[in-house]
Amino acid sequence: MARKTNKLKSLSHATLDDKAREAFFREVLKGSDRSAAIMAAAAVEHALVSLIRTKLIDLKQENEELAFGDRGLFATFGSRIQISLLLQLIDETEQRDLNVIKAVRNAFAHSVQSITFGDHPITEACKNLVSCKPGLIDPLFTDTPRSRYIESCHILTFVLYNRASAGHKSALAGRELRQEAMKQAFTNAIVSDELRAEQIQAIDERIRAANANQPK
Repeated sequence: MARKTNKLKSLSHATLDDKAREAFFREVLKGSDRSAAIMAAAAVEHALVSLIRTKLIDLKQENEELAFGDRGLFATFGSRIQISLLLQLIDETEQRDLNVIKAVRNAFAHSVQSITFGDHPITEACKNLVSCKPGLIDPLFTDTPRSRYIESCHILTFVLYNRASAGHKSALAGRELRQEAMKQAFTNAIVSDELRAEQIQAIDERIRAANANQPK
């Protein structure tokens, strides 16, 4: 039974490359309001997890559940938004949009009534979304609550995945540079403490410079 459960979890952990993302959002556009709200938010949340992972580059497999499992530190959409802001992976505008998306997603996911994007609370919430780029995936875009929500999810998914890709490369480079510094500084017994400190400082400066050049 555990093996079957793990297989089901693996389906929900798959990420979206550019081609898959476009196909996914075309499917979103064809769905009902409820399915569109849940599916579009799922894509954003996946992208957010990928971004958080760039700060957990050395995360061991046995700690995966501790971080992202059902009872993990970052198990919920809300906790993932909060930690992303604290780590400066997202800005406050993106945080606000993500919280709106989370609230709308939750309304559709948990309501036992038949609700749509035309319901007043949903309409008002979607008015607060600012990430929307009209026409990004729908050339016939009209500024409706549904379109604004879906397009906001799409642009955030794209931005966060690309930021995660850049951050992952930066994190890997930073780890390799730091390992290089440690090897240089501590395997040579005749190197002075002052020179060791200078070497580590030089590597740190290279890491900061590499991070500063990464696209936001």
